[in-house]
Amino acid sequence: MTVPSPRLLVCAEAQGFGPSANAVHLLRRLGIDPRQADYIGSETSYEYFASLQLQPIPLPPLLPDAMALLSRYDCLLSVMNSRLAILAKKAGLRVVYADLIFWLYDPPAPLPVYRKEADRLLESASGEELQELLRPAGRTYDRAYLEEREKRSILAHLTADLSLVEEFVPCGERLRAFLEPAGTRFLPPVLDEALDTVLDSLPAARREAGQLFRSGTGRGCAPDSCRDTDRGGSPPDSSPSAAEYTRPNASSAPDLPASPDAPFGRTLAVLGGMSEQNRYRKLMNDTLGGIPGMEMCGSALLAGSRTLPPEEYFRKLSEYPVVAAQPGFATLCEILYLGLTPVVLPPQNAGQLRYTRFMKAHLDRGLFLDWEELVPRPPYYDDWAYMKRVEAEMESSPGLAAELRSLLEERLRSLHENGPSPEMRRRQDRFVREQLSGGLAPDLAGTLRSLLNPLKAGSEEPLSRHTDKKGRSTS
Repeated sequence: MTVPSPRLLVCAEAQGFGPSANAVHLLRRLGIDPRQADYIGSETSYEYFASLQLQPIPLPPLLPDAMALLSRYDCLLSVMNSRLAILAKKAGLRVVYADLIFWLYDPPAPLPVYRKEADRLLESASGEELQELLRPAGRTYDRAYLEEREKRSILAHLTADLSLVEEFVPCGERLRAFLEPAGTRFLPPVLDEALDTVLDSLPAARREAGQLFRSGTGRGCAPDSCRDTDRGGSPPDSSPSAAEYTRPNASSAPDLPASPDAPFGRTLAVLGGMSEQNRYRKLMNDTLGGIPGMEMCGSALLAGSRTLPPEEYFRKLSEYPVVAAQPGFATLCEILYLGLTPVVLPPQNAGQLRYTRFMKAHLDRGLFLDWEELVPRPPYYDDWAYMKRVEAEMESSPGLAAELRSLLEERLRSLHENGPSPEMRRRQDRFVREQLSGGLAPDLAGTLRSLLNPLKAGSEEPLSRHTDKKGRSTS
């Protein structure tokens, strides 16, 4: 018997692995086998879906072909791919749109203005406008890019059948009040259920901290000092154990050769998905490549690295007492959920800079490597201007990698020799209990299952996209 094609199409914005991983995590949390959907992707989203053997489909570049492809499906799950979410709704699909960075936005117009534009797009948008939605997003992460991204995301929220905002940073009353009239649901970060599988398989002594993470109730809120995300500097840290570090003299940061002795102990560097042309990627390769005992995990575009399926990745994480990680939103949450201690690498862009500011208010500041230890920040610079200065420094300063490596080795040596302090551990436990323990509300989970159900109408068996040559299911 031939198995029908999947009814559910999944897509994600190609910004690292976070959006793509989140789409898969959400399906798993709903009890939906990710193999029962089709996937469409480009760049890092294509790479991530392919790493899970999900056989992603490239998006056709021309509007008629794209609309013909979309019309094969009944529903679309889009994580931050606002362009495809709008096109899918135009094609008549049911759409669930999830946003992981709404906390970054500052809508300049009232909701009715966006609602009018959303209605116009669905009712009378020209072919040229719709074709523009297929244009690849720009690679320059600047204020203009974020403003365009913000507008498209709001339009996707308003055109979707169900819109979700995952609060990696709590949005605050103003942003909630903006989208709640549109029926948007706000929820804690959705983490992969494979984290629980890995935690349960660890020895009891190592599992203890992780079990504490799942015992909390309620959701914390962002301190006022974190809500003004364009403010220079960082919120005050009340931790008595927060370490203070000063920038070393460049001449005192030698370019250490690699050694098999691994004097700092084994450390895993988690770098996520990065563009091949990314300056930050090159700097991290140069910085981490010379540290003894360092193993890199992330995009296949990174030297000495590869993309891992979720459970294999989480098991690898759990083997290391100390993890160096770029401040990806889900990345830090996953590391903390497993009860591990992260050394947080400097942010890659202004969004990550704001995220680390929020995280510093909850974790020990001594775990963070700050650009300001290496690149002075004038007091009148906002986050965007400062990150432009950092990018220029990456381009022009050949000694930056050695300086950053010296700072990182200092943190690694301290953690490997002394372990995390009780205060560090207390703050980590509290963060996970307050920020990551909410889960999906039962009514929301039911609505999502109904919208995203990959079952054939009237069928009791899930559809499978994995078949043999005769069309029989192999799952």
